[in-house]
Formats: sequence, structure tokens, C-alpha cells
Amino acid sequence: MISELREDELDAFLDFSARHHAENGADDVWFSPSSGPHDRELQWSHFDAAWGVPVGEDGWMRVWVAREAGEIVGHVDLRARGEPSTSHRALLGIGILAAHRGRGLGKQLMAVAIDWARTQPLAWIDLATFSDNTAALALYRKLGFVETGRIPDLFRLGGASITDVQMSLHLAL
Repeated sequence: MISELREDELDAFLDFSARHHAENGADDVWFSPSSGPHDRELQWSHFDAAWGVPVGEDGWMRVWVAREAGEIVGHVDLRARGEPSTSHRALLGIGILAAHRGRGLGKQLMAVAIDWARTQPLAWIDLATFSDNTAALALYRKLGFVETGRIPDLFRLGGASITDVQMSLHLAL
């Protein structure tokens, strides 16, 4: 089941986020440039500041979660880019616990976020992923995202050089 995250579910979401963050780098598989300890307090303050901010205003964010047996196992978020001149664009983030990947959950989460974005004053969704995340790249392309650039060696994680891939979806298409 996928639904928008409610404020009273924030603790459960932060628990999910900590579990997901702990999987980053496991078996030398990286999905986030953040390799340090999970900062629950910082994440809480970020959500607290974004809650209820209208789309198009600085700092807005919306989050949808996927649940299995009542437990949050994945999420997708859309948020402001941060610069006032980019209020027509959203940044997308997505994460699914390793045990729940490969079963179509990412596609379902993305569809919910894209459908919602098309009802908002947004023209584009942007995202970034690592070049070796072939499953994510294939999904994003299948959903209509186009590659807009690559930054070689942007991150160095676990001794590996990571190329970052930027992609965008034009919502009018």
C-alpha cells in the first residue's frame, strides 16, 4: 500500500530511513553519497520545516511511503530545489529496503509521485543516481526520464570512484 506520509507517521518513517541508510555501502553497493552516521535529529528538523509548505515555495516537500504488513519498506519524495528561480522543478528521492527491491515497488512509488506532480504547478522532475545503479537507470528511462548529464568521480565511497548521473522528466510529455 502506498500513501502520502502523515505527520503522525514521522517516527516510523525516521526508523525506516535509519534502516535504509544502514544498507548504504553494504557489499560495496552504494546508493547515497552520505556515508556517515544517520542523523535522525537533522532529518526530523528538515521534515518539520517542510511540513505544509505550499508547492512552489522555498523548502516544500512531499513524501509517499510503501508499507508491507504495516511496516514502511520504501519511500519516494519530491522537494524544492532550493533556488527561487527553480520553483517550476522538483527534486526526487527514492529508497526501498534491500529485501523489498526487484518486485516493482519502485515503479509504483515513482508513478504516485509523477501523477501527483502533474497536478501541481511543476514542469519538471529532476533526480540523480549513481552510474552503476543499472536497475534504477532502467526504471527511470522506462518512465520517461532523460539523462541530462554525468559528473565523473563526483563521489568517492568505500574506495570507489562514483559517477553521478542526472536525469529529468518533462511533466507535459
